[in-house]
Amino acid sequence: MSRQDHRKYTAALEQLREQQKSIMAQKEGISSGDIALWFLAAFMALGLLLLAPKLGRHATFIVLIAMFSCLIHPVWQLPVVKRAQSMGRKIFLFSSFMVLAAVLIASFGVYVWPESKRAVIVTKIEVRPYQLGRAASVNVHFINRDSPDVQFNGFWQLWVWHDVMVPGGDPLEQRKIEDDNWADFIKATKDRSAREHVDLTLPMGTEKNLLEEVIFTDDDMRALISGEKSLYITGLIRDVDGDHVTPYCAIKTPHALAMVYCQGHN
Repeated sequence: MSRQDHRKYTAALEQLREQQKSIMAQKEGISSGDIALWFLAAFMALGLLLLAPKLGRHATFIVLIAMFSCLIHPVWQLPVVKRAQSMGRKIFLFSSFMVLAAVLIASFGVYVWPESKRAVIVTKIEVRPYQLGRAASVNVHFINRDSPDVQFNGFWQLWVWHDVMVPGGDPLEQRKIEDDNWADFIKATKDRSAREHVDLTLPMGTEKNLLEEVIFTDDDMRALISGEKSLYITGLIRDVDGDHVTPYCAIKTPHALAMVYCQGHN
């Protein structure tokens, strides 16, 4: 073989090696299909971030599962997984990445998880005029808006508070008082819900009312009559499966002619 032929052979061999390296690099890289799956998972995450409350819990759960499924093949094709020296090592790396993906998706799911649907709407709350020697009487009117064949449970409490309306009408301070009182009610409800509730048969479109009567001390009743204290009304209506929850609260205060509804609870 002449020197010229040898140089041509060497150049052709070097070109073949470069082509093989290029092919191997493409195989170890991320394919266009895997890139599409990554983007699809990201697109679904963005969709949940914006639309989860409208989609509802069942649809949100399905989308989260779909996000996880989209990551299976791209994770299996990650270079660090593909270059594993043994099948056992490859499976270990793949499983580790998938567990991490599951934790991240679950955490994201908790963040975007929609609140329970409020199937019941509280339409009005009526308080009977206060009288010494008689129980305070409250009627809560509500309607089942759009949930057919659902059984509900009701919980409520009437409390007497020193003036719960903030002087000057500071909305932040007023919200804090209401939220603190609501938190107290939720704690009390958890304690009593296992042993005490009202079963409600409420067909869709039907309006009913709950009657609550509480006997307060004479001192508290005098304070209610004089306006030194306010009546704080809290309640919770939920279906027996816990999927539809309607919390409500209202304040019967001497500073307002009508009932004052709490922020965020109705």
